[in-house]
Amino acid sequence: MINTFKTENSISAGKTWQLLMASTLVLLLTGCGGVDSGDGEVVSNVALPTDSALTLHCPNAGIGAEPCILDDPDNPYAITPVLAGDPEEEEDENGDRPPLKWRLASEAGSAKARFYLWATVQAMEPTGEHQYFTARALHELYGESGSELTRDHALKAYRSVLDNYFYSATFFSASDFNLGSTDIFSVPVRNLVGESVVFGAEFNDVDVHLFDDAGDEVDAITKALDELGKWGYSHNGTSGEVTSNN
Repeated sequence: MINTFKTENSISAGKTWQLLMASTLVLLLTGCGGVDSGDGEVVSNVALPTDSALTLHCPNAGIGAEPCILDDPDNPYAITPVLAGDPEEEEDENGDRPPLKWRLASEAGSAKARFYLWATVQAMEPTGEHQYFTARALHELYGESGSELTRDHALKAYRSVLDNYFYSATFFSASDFNLGSTDIFSVPVRNLVGESVVFGAEFNDVDVHLFDDAGDEVDAITKALDELGKWGYSHNGTSGEVTSNN
């Protein structure tokens, strides 16, 4: 699939980044080579990664407000206006469009690409929601690679959600769960972190647990709860609520 969009702006955390020339540059994700957009503009292409090998540009890439992912030469989204309105979506009554990040996430095609995307979004706008999705992508990438580096970075990202964005939330539509309505509801990201760390997460119909060293589910859950305790948090297995011990 070919995805094109006009580069309108770039936002950074901790650094000053120049605004890009929206009238002349279009960034195409997926594919290679140059394409004529049909209106005289040149479309440059960047191939999204499909492998599962993770190399970190800096120790805290994608964690908190660390902006180094924006300098990573392997990051296909480094100069992408991920927070800009999606030109393929309709404007609302205020003239706004849904952020481009959601379409890019759905079309990323690989866990590694999703990590780069959400780490980029996190660097440009540090929030608990963006940090959670960064951790989630790393969790999925660990399931593919089995890499201890990726596992440790996933845990670091999950912990960052609790340490830095404990009261943040993400939002879902009831229609996503076939609940017969279009209502939007919020979920605290801390509880999503607790679920993922303690019980693992499912990717492509495969359960991936970050502590399943010996294939023993009970032992994995025990190790996960112990790790949360070391971080200073507790998980209620009945309610799913994560609480701070501090």
